[in-house]
Amino acid sequence: MSIKKCFKSFFILLFTFWGLTSCGGGDDNGGGTDPDQPATYSLTISSPSSGTLSFDAAGGNQSISFSASSNWSLSVASTGSSWCSASALSGTNGNKSVTITVSENTGSTERSSSVSIKCGNLTKSVNITQAAPVAPSTTFVKGADISWVTEMEADKIPFYNASGSKMDCFELMKSLGMNIIRLRVWVNPENDYGKWCDRDDVVEKAIRAKNAGMDVMIDFHYSDVFADPGKQTMPKAWKDLSLNDLKSAVAKHTTDVLTALKDNGVTPAYVQIGNETRNGMLWPKGQLWTDKGDIENGWSNYASLSNAGYDAAKAVFNDAVILVHLNNAYEDLDWWFSKFKAAGGKFDMIGLSHYPQNAYDGKNKMEPSRANELAASHVNSLGTTYNVKVMIVEIGVKLSESSSPSIISSFMKTVKDSEKCAGVLYWEPEYYSSTKNGWWKPAYYKKMEPEWNSYDMGAFTAEGGPSSILDAFKD
Repeated sequence: MSIKKCFKSFFILLFTFWGLTSCGGGDDNGGGTDPDQPATYSLTISSPSSGTLSFDAAGGNQSISFSASSNWSLSVASTGSSWCSASALSGTNGNKSVTITVSENTGSTERSSSVSIKCGNLTKSVNITQAAPVAPSTTFVKGADISWVTEMEADKIPFYNASGSKMDCFELMKSLGMNIIRLRVWVNPENDYGKWCDRDDVVEKAIRAKNAGMDVMIDFHYSDVFADPGKQTMPKAWKDLSLNDLKSAVAKHTTDVLTALKDNGVTPAYVQIGNETRNGMLWPKGQLWTDKGDIENGWSNYASLSNAGYDAAKAVFNDAVILVHLNNAYEDLDWWFSKFKAAGGKFDMIGLSHYPQNAYDGKNKMEPSRANELAASHVNSLGTTYNVKVMIVEIGVKLSESSSPSIISSFMKTVKDSEKCAGVLYWEPEYYSSTKNGWWKPAYYKKMEPEWNSYDMGAFTAEGGPSSILDAFKD
């Protein structure tokens, strides 16, 4: 080829390359012709950097931020379906954000859509994906909360099977027909209860449960002590935090505990966000009402704190089933979950406590059989209304009452036939009780602890073996 022809070919290539770049690159559909409009356009998506926004099945809101060379022709649109929508543009010239709103996925599969953003003739899209709801378990969960076990072992308390032979408590629970262990977590328990139920103690017990071939449920109290409807005491280290900082503390604590479990090879099947949170949690920031009435912004504050735990748990174990937990399964709790959902609260499953011998109808004590009937009915109604499974995460009866074994066995039989009930867990069955007075302190207990001589619903006899109450878990 002659030098003249070579120079001519090079000039043509250079001109073609200049023409492409002046139109905004390969993503542009052509430069503008209006003299008041730029000949080139730039559009940079800064969030999400991956080009994809992912949502869990509950849906929610997330934002896209981006910059563009001009705002006169910026537009945004959502495509693919009505469950994914985009808000109008907001922000200053050239720097904009769009809020993406995704509704709850009540189907059975993952779904996807996209949001397109346009500047002049340049268009870019962000993919939107939403996970499917957690598939319902086909195994009926039968288990126990045995969070006291390491403290009891430190006091040299032995456990025996029905034949009188010593057994490891976890292996003993497995032999009784149980397939899951629930473990409570406190934030900084050394302030009040020693080392028990802190992160390291929980990890140790969770490893033992896994090694016994059992699933694990983690029960976050978000307190240094027991949390329940009558007290949701703020951890001492968090007492001066603002609401936003408190949400960060909830997320950090949740992440820390669950990451420690993950690092030790334990994958919890269930994670409970708060314990018996009928009146919210982390008082006063997350409290719902006082004797003077509802607290302003109480529901939204509590929901935001609960969601901080939910999101943190999903970030570590995306497949874990996340529960919120209320007391008194015999009460109609639809009003509570309706308000919680309206405030944006997230959950995959409902957890309830059920102590049939402590049930009251107003001021009058209720017959346990009636309490069982109502609790079973509410399991079905709540599960149907909110399209989730319901689990009795705490149940207990008194060994001192001869009717107790039949009370719990009849309830177990009823809910096992329900499509909405995921399972039943006994609360602290390994506690030694007595048929004489409802509780008993063996002579070899080294020290007096309030919980050792006040709880009257342990399901082990004074001899240290399982009572007939636990026969209900064998079937």
